[in-house]
Amino acid sequence: MVELLEKAIARISYNVFIEYFDDIEELSKVEESQDYLLVLDLFSLLQDGETHNVDFDLVLAPWVKIKMDVAELNGHYRDLIDCVLHKFKADEVKDRFLISSILYNYQKKIIPTLSSAQCREYEEYILKFDKIFLQFKMALLNYGIADIQDDFLGKDDIVHPCNIKYKKIDSKNNSIYLDMNAVHVLANDSNIRRLAEQRKCCFVYSSYLIEDACNSNPIFLNSFCSDLFSITKGGMVGYMDEGLCFVEEKIEDTIARVKKYSELTKKYENSRLLEFVKNYHVHPNLRKGTDLYNKVSKNLIDFFKGEQKSKISGYEEIRSKFNNTCVGGFVNSGSFGVIKDHREAIEELTNLFDFINFETEQVKFSNKKKIASSYRDKCHLEHAYICDYFVTEDKRLQKRATAIYKILGIKTGVIDMKTLKSKLNSNPMEHDQEASLQC
Repeated sequence: MVELLEKAIARISYNVFIEYFDDIEELSKVEESQDYLLVLDLFSLLQDGETHNVDFDLVLAPWVKIKMDVAELNGHYRDLIDCVLHKFKADEVKDRFLISSILYNYQKKIIPTLSSAQCREYEEYILKFDKIFLQFKMALLNYGIADIQDDFLGKDDIVHPCNIKYKKIDSKNNSIYLDMNAVHVLANDSNIRRLAEQRKCCFVYSSYLIEDACNSNPIFLNSFCSDLFSITKGGMVGYMDEGLCFVEEKIEDTIARVKKYSELTKKYENSRLLEFVKNYHVHPNLRKGTDLYNKVSKNLIDFFKGEQKSKISGYEEIRSKFNNTCVGGFVNSGSFGVIKDHREAIEELTNLFDFINFETEQVKFSNKKKIASSYRDKCHLEHAYICDYFVTEDKRLQKRATAIYKILGIKTGVIDMKTLKSKLNSNPMEHDQEASLQC
């Protein structure tokens, strides 16, 4: 019972800390929250001081440490803190953790009120506080990643080839790979579907589109699947022993597999989220707004081809991380070289894009669903590359796909629905890689 209580305390505490992960001011007030009060009630049920659950120590120890470290830091800068409180007539505020979080969050408001010497001292304080806060964040992220990895152990048998019931079909001309938002548009535009049938092109999808559908509103899943079948006639792309092929599979079999894998998929997506957030905090030179980010955003391929990239702060971090992967050549020269495995190449380029924040979502836990879903975006790119076109309305995905396919010399055109409609009106429908949306 004691171990169960400790595990419950650890889990509730971790969820509370993650909820306020992005806002130190709210984190400083976490002990006033209802969830934390519940943690205190559970604490009162523990009989002795000896811990029996490793999660208990791994989650609670960083919280104890950040409060102790902040108290010690504030002791060294007591005169500065008292001066700031006095200037803002807030001498009655006694919560030192809350005071520190406000000093950290409102630097632009506080700096103009200080002398030059006080500004230097204040900047020194902020740097030290930032280091303390970062250590707390890293402890939480490392715990979360390790916890997910532990959950994966012993569950390999869930993912089994017998769950895949693909049947290989003939290659398709004018094949158009769909993501979820494209299906919604097509389902409501009978004219596009009529034009598609007249021009003898075929729409296809992968199991990851079904995964997207299963993760959305369950009430509309059946109607979505009906729309999907009416558009694609069951045509899919999927990986078999010989690689990526055009296939078909009963949609109910695909749904059953997706649901069977659902728990593991969500854990994997969460692990990618935590790694993404961790990289953001460990590598500030790669964040949006930095010199490297601005140059990459202007022209990603030209940046890696350029001879001056090694002088840009953050480049060596990229090279160190990817030098021994299949994208190492691209990172060093801007040229990919021989492609041994397209799927691996697309995956590693996606990892590179995540690392350098190229067309990524804003890094906040409140944005976790969008960040986690980038895993499925990667999977779409890994499946669409044998098709003539990849149709999506997602602007970020368009730019990523265009860049990745260009780097790898893949001829798949990346287009939106407006471009698709224009092509369907052309006579005949021609494949032209230059029609891809520009990154």
